[in-house]
Amino acid sequence: MTGTKGMLKIVDDTQVYIGRDEHWQQINETDSSDWMAASLVNEWCAFLSAIENDTESPITGEFARHIMAIIFAAEESSRLKRDVQIML
Repeated sequence: MTGTKGMLKIVDDTQVYIGRDEHWQQINETDSSDWMAASLVNEWCAFLSAIENDTESPITGEFARHIMAIIFAAEESSRLKRDVQIML
């Protein structure tokens, strides 16, 4: 995924990198090859905790919509083979 301030690269669902100015930095510090599943479990546990404790979810609906817009734009960009602007 390419953005205005850098790039994100996921390698075989085992490693995540952020690239800026031709420099790539690995950002996941886990030895687990199943980090995506672990991230999802952590997200759902936090959501459940917010429900059980009647507190705000750590991920707001607005933030979630923003992330989904980014994902949909990345998919559309890949399909069209061109940049896709995100409208928020």
